[in-house]
Amino acid sequence: MLRIAVVQTPGVRLDQWRQTRELIGELVARAADENADVALLPECVWPAYFIGSVEEYFRAREAGLPGDGAFLEQLTRLARRHDIAICAGYVAERERRLSNTVALVSARGEILGTYRKCFMWDFDHAFFEPGREVNPINTPWGPVGLMICADARLPEIPATLATRGARLMLQPTAWVNVGTPGELWNPQPALLIPERAREFGLPIASASKWGVEGGTTFVGSSLICDASGNVLAQCGTSETKVIVADVSLETPRRPRMTPSQRARLLSTQPVVPATARVPPLRVALLKDRSLHDAALNALPGVDAPVGVTPTLILTNSPGTTVESGDHWLCLAGPTNKIHILDAVRLAAIRDGDARGFAPIRALALGGVHLVVVFGENVSADTLRSRATENRIFLVHATSAGISAYDPRGGVIQPAKPDNGVPLGTSPVIDMLTLDVAQSADKEFAPRTNPFTARRPECYEL
Repeated sequence: MLRIAVVQTPGVRLDQWRQTRELIGELVARAADENADVALLPECVWPAYFIGSVEEYFRAREAGLPGDGAFLEQLTRLARRHDIAICAGYVAERERRLSNTVALVSARGEILGTYRKCFMWDFDHAFFEPGREVNPINTPWGPVGLMICADARLPEIPATLATRGARLMLQPTAWVNVGTPGELWNPQPALLIPERAREFGLPIASASKWGVEGGTTFVGSSLICDASGNVLAQCGTSETKVIVADVSLETPRRPRMTPSQRARLLSTQPVVPATARVPPLRVALLKDRSLHDAALNALPGVDAPVGVTPTLILTNSPGTTVESGDHWLCLAGPTNKIHILDAVRLAAIRDGDARGFAPIRALALGGVHLVVVFGENVSADTLRSRATENRIFLVHATSAGISAYDPRGGVIQPAKPDNGVPLGTSPVIDMLTLDVAQSADKEFAPRTNPFTARRPECYEL
C-alpha cells in the first residue's frame, strides 16, 4: 500500500510568490504529519499557472521572483526534512522559453524525473511549449505515470502510460470551471478521472487549485481514486486542504482494441471532420421490431420530401440489423460501421465495446456525429465520459428506453411520443431530437481540440 496526500492550493498572482513558497512548506509538512509516502501538489503551484505572458513572467523574475531551480531546491529540502516524496507542477525555464512541467522528487531529495504537459489548454499556448514524451518514471514503488491537467482528456495519454507499465498515475492539475459561477463543475473530477482509473486498473491522484487566477476560476475538487475508479477522498470546490488515502499499486490493464482500431488510433492520417452542415436527427426506440411499419406511420415526416427531420429508428428485437428508406434508418443492433443518414454520420456498437475508449474513439476519428450503444451492461458515467472526450452524442438503447448524452457529457431527457396515439398502444417507447451539428465543435476551450492536438507518434497502445 502507498499513502498519498493530495494538496489543494488557492489560485495566486506572481507577486505573491513569498506567500506561495511558505504555504507549500506548510502543506507538505501537514502531509508528512499524516504519514504520507508522497505529497502531490497542483499544476504550476510555483509560481502561478496564469502568468499573464512570457514577458510578464521574466519581468517578475527580474524583480526578484526565484526561478525553477530555486523551487526544485525547495522541494528537495522539504523531501529530505520530512522524509516524504513530492510531486509538484511548476513553470520550467529554458533560456527565454517556458514549459508547464511537473517534477517527482524522492524522499531522499533526488529528482526521479520530470514531465512536460503535452495537451495544451487554451492559454497554455500563449505561455508554454508542449511536451513530446509520454513515459512512466521509475520510482521506489515501481513505474509512475505523470499527467498534467488536460492531458487526461486525451485517453491516448493515460492509455500509453498504462501500456508502458505505470502502476500509479499522479496528476497535478488546475481544473477550470466549465459550469456556472454558482455551480462549479469540470468533467475530469466528475467523470473522466474515475473512468480512467477504472478502465486502466490504476489508482489516480489529482491535485487541483481553487479560486481565481487571471480571471480564470478553478473548481478544486482534488481527489484520490483506487484502481476500480472509486473515489477514496475528495476536496471541496473552495478550500485549501490536504486529503489522504491508501492505495494499492496494481498491474496496469492494457487498453482493449482490435488491430484495426489500434492502427487508426496510431495513424497520422488526417481526422475526418464531423460536418456542421447537417439537419437535426430524430431518434425513436421501438417496443418491438415487428412494429416497424406502425412506427413509420406514427412518426410524422418520415419518407416526406427533403428538408424534414431524418429519423433513426432503434429496436432491440432480433431481426434485420439494418433497414433504410428516404430520410430514415432502422437499426436492430450493433453494426460497427459508419452509416450516413441525410449527411449525419452515425454508428452502433455493443455495450462491452463502450467500456473501452478505443472503439468510440476510432469512430469519432472517422467523423461520426453520434454513436448508439446497445445493451444493458455499461454505466451512465462511462457513456458520459465517452461523449465528452470525443465531443459527440451518445445514445444508449436498452429494452427499458433511451438514455442520451451530449458532447459535453450532459444528460438529455427523452420524450414520450406525442402523436395522438395512447401511450399504452404506441409502437414507440421513447424519442428525442438531437442537434447533431454540435458534434462538429471539437474544442473544449479555444485552441483546445482533442483531435488536432493528438500526437500518435508519442503513443503506444
